[in-house]
Amino acid sequence: YRDDTLDAPGSNLVQNPGFESMFASWTFVGGAQLPGSNPEGLFNHTGHWSYMGYDGRSVEQTLSTVIGTTYQVSFWAVNQYGTQPNSIVVTWGGQQVGLVANAPGNGFLSASDFVQYTFDAVAFDTSTKVSLPKWV
Repeated sequence: YRDDTLDAPGSNLVQNPGFESMFASWTFVGGAQLPGSNPEGLFNHTGHWSYMGYDGRSVEQTLSTVIGTTYQVSFWAVNQYGTQPNSIVVTWGGQQVGLVANAPGNGFLSASDFVQYTFDAVAFDTSTKVSLPKWV
């Protein structure tokens, strides 16, 4: 499971980062899904929706970027099964910019189980596709 935090106004390029508008602005790759509306803190880090990815599934969004500018790609994730091995792959402009090996989890999926991950990425074009996260 993963969901995104809401950054300070004007600092987040991602549209609908917490999935509160469901599928708006996101492309789901490989059958990714939203598990449904849940009480805050159950199956999600914040809000009522979260993205569930597994077996190579991911979500993508194309962002307006400035060439040569470094951006931070940040998200919250939890391994719902608490088993190893697993990994989370983050891509930016088609290139891998982040890898989390053996993400922790315990199967309870409360808000306190989520871990925030942040990676730096440089824009090489005026629009950049970000893929968050791909569980493998």
